[in-house]
Amino acid sequence: MSKEMTRDNHSNSSATHQIHFIARSRLLVLLCLFSAVLFGHTTEGHGAYNTLAEAYQAAGFDPCDPNCYVFAGASDCHYKYTETNPARPFIDEINAMNPLPEFLLITGDIITSASTNMGNIPTESKKTSALAEYQMAKADLDRLLVPYELTLGNHDSYPYETPFGDLFHSAFVDRSLYKSFDFSGIHFILLHAHACGNIKDIDPAQWQWLLNDMASVPPEQVVICAQHYPWVGANVEHGVSRVMTGLFPNHTGNVWMLCGHDHPFRERVYALPNTTIVEHCMGESRATNTNADRGYFIYCLKDAAVLTRIWREYDVGYHVCSPPDRSSPEPILEPFEDVANILFRLLVGVDDDNRTSPYLVYTGSNPRDCTVFWNAPQELIYRFPLREIQGDADSFVILAGEQLKTYPYCHVYVSNDNSTWTELSIPTAVKNCYTFLIPEALLAEPDLYVRFLNTNRRWDGPHIGGLAILGTISPASDFDMN
Repeated sequence: MSKEMTRDNHSNSSATHQIHFIARSRLLVLLCLFSAVLFGHTTEGHGAYNTLAEAYQAAGFDPCDPNCYVFAGASDCHYKYTETNPARPFIDEINAMNPLPEFLLITGDIITSASTNMGNIPTESKKTSALAEYQMAKADLDRLLVPYELTLGNHDSYPYETPFGDLFHSAFVDRSLYKSFDFSGIHFILLHAHACGNIKDIDPAQWQWLLNDMASVPPEQVVICAQHYPWVGANVEHGVSRVMTGLFPNHTGNVWMLCGHDHPFRERVYALPNTTIVEHCMGESRATNTNADRGYFIYCLKDAAVLTRIWREYDVGYHVCSPPDRSSPEPILEPFEDVANILFRLLVGVDDDNRTSPYLVYTGSNPRDCTVFWNAPQELIYRFPLREIQGDADSFVILAGEQLKTYPYCHVYVSNDNSTWTELSIPTAVKNCYTFLIPEALLAEPDLYVRFLNTNRRWDGPHIGGLAILGTISPASDFDMN
């Protein structure tokens, strides 16, 4: 059996170097094990192996077996024009592997400056920096002795970039923003989630391509998806979750989602209708950030499946990862999960366009528009036309992250005239849905204004994904935007 990709011309190379690493002290090994428990991953007995060869042996995997295959996975290189070669250490290590992996897959945040905070539009100066960072990254990646594949993250592009991937293509001219290929009996899908994790609604062409691609995949085949955002189970940042549930309605083979963004290494297992999907967040490959799980992964494949994974943790060694437990998967939450009696729903970026919304009154000076949610906005004001809604409203819901309740600088107000405001106490969320009673004095007014305010002018705060009006539904209602 030859080691080849059936949909890409990936070539094999060889190297003769062997990497040897010195283990840390016992204390650091214990800290590593504690970190594994904390972030939802484990190693099989041994804290860390000094060499990749030892880790292969412990895992019972022979990379020289003609039926065995290896690829490397990494994320969040974060090239920055003020730094030098943040990804060079792992590029040198991959080039020294013996045998070499078949390819390297990087799941986004290749650079930093295209959008320094998720949802920010770059200045011309930042665009210039981004172009320089892409050139730096390409120069390093072209040193690899193996092919490489890339997906884009929130620092690699920005909301409403036209055309999408324009900055990226300044360096990686012939690279597709999304693609698929078969390798070792596994189907790989590389997704372009745009600047903020939204796939389906902002890019109909990609969604149609995905449906056509999956139509040719046998339902029992293992599928490995790759994109930047670890939001398979999220209902606030609902772009990725809605794609995953729509893409695999009848699939029975195991599904993986390789991603980054959250710099700790972690994994979670979610339920699809007839199988499960493992969301594997691979940490940060940039060696210079000591406040993250730093390293990369070696995926070991055999018999058209993922046999094991080895985590190369910088300055520590090689961990053999335990297989994910698919027996008790978490549900993938829907927006407004289990919320009854919705009279009016506004799902950000789906039910209207943030740039032209007739309901969005004010966004502040830096709204961090992520197209399908707001990233830690400083202020938002929405207007709901109560008089036009068919039904008797009594409450409203904000779909938001847990920081809406836990972050002390968050406030929610209501008004009938966008001038005189009444602050409401923030309730406890149920599945990220915060339900507020509308003050009785406002129920008879034609409009209800809802204001979110973050009095801390930093980027911290909740993501906000939508709002809804609840009440007694009229049988004649035709205003629900579902």
